[in-house]
Amino acid sequence: MIMLSDTSSDIVSGMENYVRRLLYLIIILFSVTGAHAETIQVKYLGKLDISNYKCLNIKPDADVRRICFNKDKKHLIVKLDKTYYNYCNVTQYAVTKWISASDLSEHYRNFIQPNKRMGRIAFRCADSLEWKEYYKNRTVVKVRHRPKGKGMVDLTSFDCPKIKNDKLVHRICYHANKKYMVALIGRYYFHYCAVGPNVYKSWISASSLEVFYQDNIRVSSNGGLYDCRGKQVPEF
Repeated sequence: MIMLSDTSSDIVSGMENYVRRLLYLIIILFSVTGAHAETIQVKYLGKLDISNYKCLNIKPDADVRRICFNKDKKHLIVKLDKTYYNYCNVTQYAVTKWISASDLSEHYRNFIQPNKRMGRIAFRCADSLEWKEYYKNRTVVKVRHRPKGKGMVDLTSFDCPKIKNDKLVHRICYHANKKYMVALIGRYYFHYCAVGPNVYKSWISASSLEVFYQDNIRVSSNGGLYDCRGKQVPEF
């Protein structure tokens, strides 16, 4: 990865910032590679190795703090304040146009950031088949509603069988010894406690995974039978 910034306390002048953006465009266009290894935490995605991404650090007073792009994967990472977000199916042209804009933050809000109300959802990773597969096959995942500081779960010791294609339910993983289940519902992983093996087997073999989820697994469908709140949540 190529680092184009100095220390975070270095306030870049207008001309210096323009030159650095120009260098960043050259790096993207001519595929200059770097060997610096770095792993970052991306919201809705988890940990991501950006060794093969080209990154540009922006002056500290901007809304957009950092831009990282992998043109082969068409995958864009944007740091807003202290949080990284990811965007999919982003063309090299879109990134080039963004870096060339006079106001990076304004261009981001108007052309990069998804906005359903305005019908702008082109770069949402939730709509990317490649990244749906990436989410589905991760070993360590972020699970919603787990105790604070323990949201990441390693699924290595879980049974995660291949399941039929479903519009809502994309993955079901089960730990028999702890009767603990983790499922990818839509874009997010959720967890369920005190789930017996027969329930798990019935779900993965159901003719409709979504219907079985709505009727038997979802907290609102069974009075919280598998709700982890108030139960001992396993650690991994």
